[in-house]
Amino acid sequence: YTDLDKRLAPTNNGYYFGVVSIDGQPCHYIGFTNDKRELQVWIEKSETPLIRKFVIIDKSVAYYPRSSTVIHWNLKPHLKEKHFLFQPPKGAANISIVPVSSKEKE
Repeated sequence: YTDLDKRLAPTNNGYYFGVVSIDGQPCHYIGFTNDKRELQVWIEKSETPLIRKFVIIDKSVAYYPRSSTVIHWNLKPHLKEKHFLFQPPKGAANISIVPVSSKEKE
């Protein structure tokens, strides 16, 4: 949604921090927390509200290790048919997939 500030009511575990800029794009900044983890998400304030950045913090370990990712979207990729053709690697072999019989399950 483009109006997250109106849709997210304040709670004890979720927060709306306002609009900030990520790579020049205005984004809603929201966060959620519990005893073990914290999640921060920046969602583009536009007609296509894409996640632009997120941070995950592990609060169960000393020094709060974190993982952070900034996402760059390409909404008009130039893909060709050849990108979807499977070419098995040299030496690959076909295998049969056989369902397990009911006797073997017991």
